Amino acid sequence: HCLICTLTVFSTPYEPYLVGMAASKFTKVALIFVAAYHYLRDETDIRFVIHAIAVTLYVQAVVAFLDRYLYGIHRAHGWFEHQNSLAMWTYSMAFPVLAAALSKRTKWLESFFLLGAWAGAGVIIILTVSRGAIAAFGAGSMMIVFGSILVGLTRKRLLIVTCMGIGGIAVASVAADTILSRFLHSGDKDPINDLRLILNKMSAEMISDEPMGVGWNNYAIANSRPVPTYSHMLENWDRIRGHHIKIENYTTNPLTESLYWCVLAETGYLGLLSYVLFIGLTFWWCWR
Repeated sequence: HCLICTLTVFSTPYEPYLVGMAASKFTKVALIFVAAYHYLRDETDIRFVIHAIAVTLYVQAVVAFLDRYLYGIHRAHGWFEHQNSLAMWTYSMAFPVLAAALSKRTKWLESFFLLGAWAGAGVIIILTVSRGAIAAFGAGSMMIVFGSILVGLTRKRLLIVTCMGIGGIAVASVAADTILSRFLHSGDKDPINDLRLILNKMSAEMISDEPMGVGWNNYAIANSRPVPTYSHMLENWDRIRGHHIKIENYTTNPLTESLYWCVLAETGYLGLLSYVLFIGLTFWWCWR
C-alpha cells in the first residue's frame, strides 16, 4: 500500500515533496510493526505491552481531565492535535486492555489495574464528546464482554462486568446532559447544509480528473486556494447558502471526513484497492 501511494510522486500535479513526507511517516510506522513482530515472542512480552498501554490510558485520562476542568477546553484533545484523534486512539487501546482484564490468565489485582485503565478510556472518550467514539467504545466493549462470557463465566468476569455496569451508570448519570446534547443537537440536519457531502463531492471530482489521484498527502493543497480547481465547489456551496465570499477564507479548506474518500482522491483506485486489501489481510491473519 505504501509503495503504491508513494508512486503518486510521479503523477501528482501539486507538491511531490508532500508525498515524500507521507511516505516517511508511514515507513516509520511499518518499522514499528516489524519491530513488534520480532519483539513480541511470548506471553510475558505481550503482558508488558498491555501494561504499557494501560499506563498511557491513565496518563491521557489525567491530561484530558485537566483539559476540561483546568484549561476549560470543552472537547478535550489531550496530547493529540484533535479530539477525534484522541478518541480513536483511546478506544483502539482500550479494547485489548479490557480483553486482558477478562482473561483467566490474568491475576485478580492485575485485572482490576487493567479495568481501571479501561474506565479511564471511557472518561477520555466522554471528555472528547465524540459521538462516533462513544458508540464505538460502547459497542466494542459489549462485544468483548459477551465474547468472554461465551468462553465461560467465572466469578472474576461476573465481578468485572458488575463493576463496569455500576461505573457506566454512574458516569452516564453525571455526563448525560453533555452526551445527549451532542447527539440531539449536532447541527442542521438538512443535507444542503452538510459540509461532509460537499467535501465528498470534491473528492469525487478529484478522482474523476486524476484517476491516479491528486497525490498522497496533497488533498489539502488540491482543495484550497490559491488552486481554484476544487475550492470553487466549496465557495459556490457557501454562496448558495447566503454567505459572503472572501477568497482569503478558502486557503485552508477542510479535508473530507471520510478516510476512504481521502485515500481514493489522493492515491487513486489502486491506492484504495491496496488499502482495502491491507485491511482484509489484517482481519484474515487475526482470524487465523
